[in-house]
Amino acid sequence: MANLHHPGKRWAPVMHLSKEGNDLKRVACLCVCSLVLLIALAACAPPLPAAVASAPPTSAVTAEQWAERYPMEYAQWAASVHGVAYLAGDMAAPGCTGCHGDPAGGETRTVPFRLNIPAKCGRCHADQQVTAKHGLPNDTYESYLKTFHGATVAYYRATDPAAERYEAVCSDCHAAHAIHAPSDARSSVAPANLLRACVKCHQGAGPAFATTADGHFRTDRMASPLLYVLELVYRIGIPLIIGAMLLYILLDILHRVRSRAGGGNQS
Repeated sequence: MANLHHPGKRWAPVMHLSKEGNDLKRVACLCVCSLVLLIALAACAPPLPAAVASAPPTSAVTAEQWAERYPMEYAQWAASVHGVAYLAGDMAAPGCTGCHGDPAGGETRTVPFRLNIPAKCGRCHADQQVTAKHGLPNDTYESYLKTFHGATVAYYRATDPAAERYEAVCSDCHAAHAIHAPSDARSSVAPANLLRACVKCHQGAGPAFATTADGHFRTDRMASPLLYVLELVYRIGIPLIIGAMLLYILLDILHRVRSRAGGGNQS
C-alpha cells in the first residue's frame, strides 16, 4: 500500500511488522518469565528423597543361629540400639540379615557391599515413619550425602560400583555392630571418642579436628541459619539472573531483526 504523503514509499508493511514484533516480544517475555518462575519454584521445592537400597531377601537363619556362629558380633549388636529394639520385638529395627548375608560367603568384604552401606542405612534413617517413631532426625541420610564423604560414595555407587574408595561410610564412624546414640559414652562418635574414629582415616589429626569435622552437613534454618539463607539466595538468585540474561538476549535479537527488516522495507 502506497504512502499518500510520500509517493513511492510503502509504510503499511512496516506497521504490520511492528505489530508482529511487539507480539513476538510479548511472547518471548512471557516464555522467559514462565521459565524463570518454574526454575525458581523447583529450586525452592524440597529435594526428592535420596535413593536407598532395596530390602534384603528374607533369611531362614534365626538370631540364635547367628549368635552361635558369630558370638562377638552378636553380643555387640544385642547391646546396641538396634539389637535392644529388635530383641524387644521391634521388627523395624535391623537384625543381622537386615544389613548383610552370612559373612562366611565373603559378601561383606566386597567393594560393592561397602559402597552400598549408606544406602542400606538410609532404608530406615530416611523413612519418615521410622524416624518419627523413634525420635530420630529425618535427614540423617540426606545430610550425609551432602558431605564430601557421602557425595563421593553415592557417585561411585551409581557409576562404578567396583571402584575401591576410601571415603567414610556409616560403619567407619558409627561401627558396624556396636552402634549407640552419640550421647552414649559407649558410642564411637561420642565427643570423647570421636577423634579416635577420625584418625582411622585422617592420621595425625589433632584434637581440634574432631571439633570441626562433621559427618552430616545440615543447612536447615535451625542447624545453620546463615547457610540456610545463603542457600536460599543462591537457589532463587541464580535462576533469576540467568532468566534476566536470556530475556535480554531475546529482546536484543528481536530488536535487531525488526531494525533490519524495517530498514529493508523502507528502502
